[in-house]
Amino acid sequence: MHGKGYTILLLDQIKPWWVWASWLSPLQYAQRAVSINEFTATRWKKIYAIGNNTIGYNVLHQHGLPSAKYWYWLGVEIEFSQADFDSLLVTEHTRKTSEVNYA
Repeated sequence: MHGKGYTILLLDQIKPWWVWASWLSPLQYAQRAVSINEFTATRWKKIYAIGNNTIGYNVLHQHGLPSAKYWYWLGVEIEFSQADFDSLLVTEHTRKTSEVNYA
């Protein structure tokens, strides 16, 4: 994850006209990936006393997070892509600012 000063909000806490912006944030995908990785671990696989769902599944859905495993891999891929993109931007900026004009 990147330390960019983001604040984590649940999708149901965001105004309807700003929900599209949350889908552009790489931190949103990282937070989902970490949550799914944690709450689908074996220590959260105990069946909840009420209903047939596991405790981890209930925690994810209580916080408005998905429980499908593909969200984990999507989050990992987006974080790697974001790191590559940031490296590309820094490299390009460094190249442009360090050009020497000998004319």
